[in-house]
Amino acid sequence: MRTLFSILFVVIGFTSSPIIAYAADNQPASAISISIGGIGPGVDSRALARVNQLIADGIKQDLFDRFIIFGRGHEGGYSGCVQINPRAADKKVLLLEKRLLAIQPNPNTTAYAVELISVCQQQGNEIENP
Repeated sequence: MRTLFSILFVVIGFTSSPIIAYAADNQPASAISISIGGIGPGVDSRALARVNQLIADGIKQDLFDRFIIFGRGHEGGYSGCVQINPRAADKKVLLLEKRLLAIQPNPNTTAYAVELISVCQQQGNEIENP
């Protein structure tokens, strides 16, 4: 995933054409899957707070239509998905993904994954951006 993201930024640097990010299944990305949770010990609270802050910033910037939580971990954290607003600027979405990927939680306490996907599964506790 980091390789795909790096390639996208190289392409951005050499072209002025519109940016289209692709999910792992080669479909245009319209969502970001986020999973952070404790793996025995409690989740890295600093990393979790940073993830939450970035999601909140995305909501404030109107980058997302929905934030869906699929489940919560016993040791803290959650798995979820943000549905990208089709009117959101691609550069802002890619910057947000870059910031999410830059988070480095303690690997001894926390499992963490961020991935561009084609669509969020519509199951879970949904929060819509008004």
